[in-house]
Amino acid sequence: GRACLSHSEPRARDGRSGEEEEEEEGRYQLYPGHIPTSPLQKALLAAGSAFMALCDPYRHDMVAVLGETTGCLALPNLRDKMKHHPEGYRILQERPRIRLSTLDMARLRGLPDGSLGREYVRFLENNKVSPDTRMPPKFVDDEELAYVIQRYREVHDLMHTLLGMPTNMLGE
Repeated sequence: GRACLSHSEPRARDGRSGEEEEEEEGRYQLYPGHIPTSPLQKALLAAGSAFMALCDPYRHDMVAVLGETTGCLALPNLRDKMKHHPEGYRILQERPRIRLSTLDMARLRGLPDGSLGREYVRFLENNKVSPDTRMPPKFVDDEELAYVIQRYREVHDLMHTLLGMPTNMLGE
């Protein structure tokens, strides 16, 4: 495999290189919000975000940048596992989102205590977060991998709920 911070030509979902996309569309952005970065910029972002996340683990923005700039081995591995599982493959094809606009929060609040839906809403309320507070990816240079990390972020609070894990260093 390639080194984590080595430069490879970013690819759009349709397989065009960044240069081809730039020529055709006059931009280099692979998805909304994407910020193309060099390997040096990624390394600096990784170091800076790691330092800030260690200083303040509740800086979810720094944790997010760290994951994006160092996830070049984990994200393709996760994507490949999804591709080889029927449900994961379907998720990659359909790209569902977990957002306030796709959840019926009132219905989830009405579920019995102890149910995943009710406990998920309780977790969100207790921690003053919502699925919409998860940062969209910016520094992942592959559109499909950007969806994978976005999906990972959106299921993150479900995993806290399911496993009963707090949002402290141990729980993360």
